[in-house]
Amino acid sequence: MSPASPTAHQPLARRLRHPAEIPVFVYQNNRHGLRFILGHEMGHIRLHHVALWYQIAVAYSERIPLLGPALSRLREYSSDGCGAYLAPNGSTGLVLLASGRYTERHVDVDEMLRQGKALRGFWVGLAQLPRSHPFTVRRLERLHSLGLLTHDGRPEPAQPLPELVTPAG
Repeated sequence: MSPASPTAHQPLARRLRHPAEIPVFVYQNNRHGLRFILGHEMGHIRLHHVALWYQIAVAYSERIPLLGPALSRLREYSSDGCGAYLAPNGSTGLVLLASGRYTERHVDVDEMLRQGKALRGFWVGLAQLPRSHPFTVRRLERLHSLGLLTHDGRPEPAQPLPELVTPAG
């Protein structure tokens, strides 16, 4: 396994694109994203994904083709749920984990949700089989569809005010 490949048992600093990403969230005052990331990582701990007995069991299951990556994707989904529990507005945290600190502010989360809803079918499932992490758009869409993750903290677009109807007369 290469040092850059993210797994549940690696420390948080090695799993992020750059160890300075968490202080950047604090500096940019993105508390929702930071809470999501920390909740996700604490979820791995709370769900015993880092326990020795669990790691030994996972070491054997990873030898079975397709089973290891499928279980890894399930671990990520369950840890995402922990992150969403702590930060229901923390979509930017998941975006940061996927894209890095330089692009997360430029990603349109609503468009990612639309892509996640459209990303379905046999070929998508087949493409995801060997992957250790689910597609980020699917992770976001799944958390939103379950009601665990709402909006990413940016203000909602303003709704137009209804026109006032005055009585003629």
